[in-house]
Amino acid sequence: MSLKRTALRGRTVRVVQRLIYSFAVLLWLVLGVAMPTMAAEGEELLAQKPFIATNIEGMALTRDAKATSYAVTIPQAINTVVEIVQLKTMQRVMLEEQRTDGRLASGRAYATLPNRHVLVGTSTGYLYDINPDKMTVTEQTAPQVPGLAFHAAVNGDGDMVYFAASSATGGKLYSYKGSTATWREIAAIPDATGGLGYDKGRLYTAGVRGQAAVTVTTVSSGAVSTMPISGVEHSEQRIEGVFGSVLYLTLSGTQPKTVVYDMITSQVVEQRPSMGQLSSAAPVSAQTAAQAATQTPSAAPQSTVATSTTANQPAPTQTGQTSQDSTTSTETTETNSQNQSAQTTTQTQNQPTTQQTTQTQNTPAQVQATQAERPVAPQAPDTSKRVYYGALSRYDASVKATKTYSSQPDFMPVANNCWIDENRCVVYTKKGGLGIVNAASASFKRAAPSPLVGGAQQAHAIVVDADDTVYAAASVEGAGVLQMDRDEVAERKIIAPPRDVITSLLAAEDTVIAGTDKGTIASYKSSSDVDASPRFSREVSVGSGAVTALVAAKNNQVIFAQAQTGASHGAALGVFNLQTGTVASAARLVLPGKTITTLVYAGGTLYGGTTDGWLFAYDMANGELLSKVLPESNRSAVTSLVAGNQGRLYGVAGATVFAADRATLGVRQTKSFPAQDSPGTILYARSGLVASVGGKIYSLQADDLTSTQIASGAQLAINSLGDMYYSRDGALYRQVAKQQEIAASSGAVMTSGSGFDLASIVTKIGAGSAAVGILLLAVPIIRLLPRRPTYLLQR
Repeated sequence: MSLKRTALRGRTVRVVQRLIYSFAVLLWLVLGVAMPTMAAEGEELLAQKPFIATNIEGMALTRDAKATSYAVTIPQAINTVVEIVQLKTMQRVMLEEQRTDGRLASGRAYATLPNRHVLVGTSTGYLYDINPDKMTVTEQTAPQVPGLAFHAAVNGDGDMVYFAASSATGGKLYSYKGSTATWREIAAIPDATGGLGYDKGRLYTAGVRGQAAVTVTTVSSGAVSTMPISGVEHSEQRIEGVFGSVLYLTLSGTQPKTVVYDMITSQVVEQRPSMGQLSSAAPVSAQTAAQAATQTPSAAPQSTVATSTTANQPAPTQTGQTSQDSTTSTETTETNSQNQSAQTTTQTQNQPTTQQTTQTQNTPAQVQATQAERPVAPQAPDTSKRVYYGALSRYDASVKATKTYSSQPDFMPVANNCWIDENRCVVYTKKGGLGIVNAASASFKRAAPSPLVGGAQQAHAIVVDADDTVYAAASVEGAGVLQMDRDEVAERKIIAPPRDVITSLLAAEDTVIAGTDKGTIASYKSSSDVDASPRFSREVSVGSGAVTALVAAKNNQVIFAQAQTGASHGAALGVFNLQTGTVASAARLVLPGKTITTLVYAGGTLYGGTTDGWLFAYDMANGELLSKVLPESNRSAVTSLVAGNQGRLYGVAGATVFAADRATLGVRQTKSFPAQDSPGTILYARSGLVASVGGKIYSLQADDLTSTQIASGAQLAINSLGDMYYSRDGALYRQVAKQQEIAASSGAVMTSGSGFDLASIVTKIGAGSAAVGILLLAVPIIRLLPRRPTYLLQR
């Protein structure tokens, strides 16, 4: 009897165990199917960093302890990529990511210290110190300012470097002492994006837009003043540099030009076609530098301090040629013959050392007086007023003479100092080309292939056409536009982009419209794609200035916003005919001094937002500005708008979602989110409003803006079925509408107030997994069924 009880007890335990096991498997199946709803339900990775391009915004030269020359740059790429090229072999010796934050960064502010270290300030506010001897990169502590971005750097006296930077509160100037790695904020300035120059204790930056003036900041006191430049039209400005007390200023426009301004005499020397980026005069050889050091006073007067300690020295091989240039004011191109080379050598030995010593001891005013007494001087001109530009031309402000050594399209010299010895200047292109010009032989040697490479780029815009085909583009030159079919996402192609950088993108009917930074509109029709190399075509110029926003209107019309440059700069609106591919109405200035970032067309009225936080309503039919208001006190850029029901307008400004009245543009409600530097997007989906703000994606209730986080990403787009497309860390993702609705109804999604991001969890249950689960569930159940004993009969 006891054996029977024991057997029964054992059978009961086994039954209970199997029931528990079955229940666990069933729970796994239920939760396995529902689990993706907790983590960006069904998120699919469509393309892993598809945008690869090379975009160089600056470069610096240095040498190691063995006098080997290197070029240092941080090309625009995700995760801040430092690149170092050995210039003798034209081989890349370093290509390393410095961060893992997924942010797009590029080096803009470059300076080489006396100890040969290179400082690079980036567009994301990071500062790096590159040691050429050890080939190490060290991130320095930068000013802790929200939204900090470096734009330019220039060497001062000793190991002092000055930086122009922008922040959430406006433009700023900083000083950085290399030996102590200490920062000092000097002053606030109107514009930190328009270049930087240094001369005799003063910093020069672009002035207020619409004024023919330059901002001058005294380094010691931080005093900011305005230096008017008479005889110059009001235009957007860029400071190219100050060399020998001569200011070089670029004025933008249909035909950009360079203004050469002598700050000693306060006169415009001349206005000429744009020279672009400038470099200082060539350095001398070690032998000549040593001779000059023995003849130069130990302490140079304050008035003779230049940007570079070698910037005022002439190139020995060029002195004889400059003497010939001093008698003409027209542009000349000379050939270096053997006779000229011999003449150069003779004059170099006889003239430059004594003459350079005299110029160093005299004040600039005395030099100017001497030139006035001898208007046609037989000696070489003042080399401190000599600059180099292009690839490679020389300009002498003292005699308005130009000499061309090499002409290569798009190449420019390394700013501040392009010279690796007394003859060779390093030139590069924004697309990553690299070469060296020899001024003595007037020859150019291009590195082919170029050792400069780019990196992964972030998506700038994602749009969906009427057939639910997805298009994504990066805002960088050379990056193709990605096209993906909704059902066959693996069958994607790269469309050759327009010639210029895409600044706005729109899908209307079967046509994709791209606005560029050079004021052109390009179009691509998927129906006409019959060859293996699809590309944007029919590029049409709409004027000077970037096309910053596009929106479809009625009757095959596309309204475009343009940031016009020139005397009447500001936001302009025009109409592009989608069917004919022509401009139906030229851009008309509507908001002086502003830039439009987003447009929405509803009920015959155009609504838009600007970079400084303004909302406006515009009547396109009558060409009338109806109203404009400032909805956000922090003046964040309004990056996205959508027209809602009941006369509402929803938008994103910085890290804030707002609801405004369409009639008055008055803000009714706002909701703020954790701030990030990614621009926000707001759209309508089947379930209501969906917005990407601060790198997160939320579903929003239209009545009270109650939010629920459903994913992580930016550049949000939604197709006709409600599928969501977005970008994160350069990759493209998708959530299909059916799974998204399950996520919304399950209530398992964390709200925006939670610190845990469920979008980082990705779980997928396929048919095979479900079948295995059912089989596992069936095994213990079958084992619970009654079984007949089997007997072996023997007769």
